[in-house]
Amino acid sequence: MTASAIIVMLGSALALAFAALMFFLPETDAAELPNQRGMVIWMVLIYAVAAATGFATGTGIFRLQRWSRIVLLIFAGALALFGVLAAVISSVVPFPELAGAAPLPEGFRTIMIVVFAIPTALGIWWLILFTRPRVIEAFGTPSESDPAAPPTSIIVIAWLTLFGGVSSLGFLFVDLPW
Repeated sequence: MTASAIIVMLGSALALAFAALMFFLPETDAAELPNQRGMVIWMVLIYAVAAATGFATGTGIFRLQRWSRIVLLIFAGALALFGVLAAVISSVVPFPELAGAAPLPEGFRTIMIVVFAIPTALGIWWLILFTRPRVIEAFGTPSESDPAAPPTSIIVIAWLTLFGGVSSLGFLFVDLPW
């Protein structure tokens, strides 16, 4: 579990580094992407929120807090699902040939599949590890809860819906090129 918490913290640091990199990269020609800076700032905020959530979850795993195990299981499921989908799509969809661009190197498709297989394996490992009875016991059993309280699955769906809706609002203020 300690290794998982460290991986979560490293991934969060990487997300924060991407946010900083995106924020400080120079803008391209304004004619190419109108209001590019607004879109970049919104993406930086999304990366920063993801990094903060990851740091909180990693800290929660170190402290064996029950909520952090649930958050990690949700993330692991999404990681495994999207990793498998990306690997399958990368293996079957043909790459377009761009005029004037150099052809893709031999084995590029294999490299892409391996790159997507790594987070998929990590997600599957977390799903197996954090559903083992010994690990569930380490994070503690749920205390007596209010019978009128909604189930955890409903709470998770509500938070994901809220985050998705709020993060989508940022695109109202961005003039997208299409």
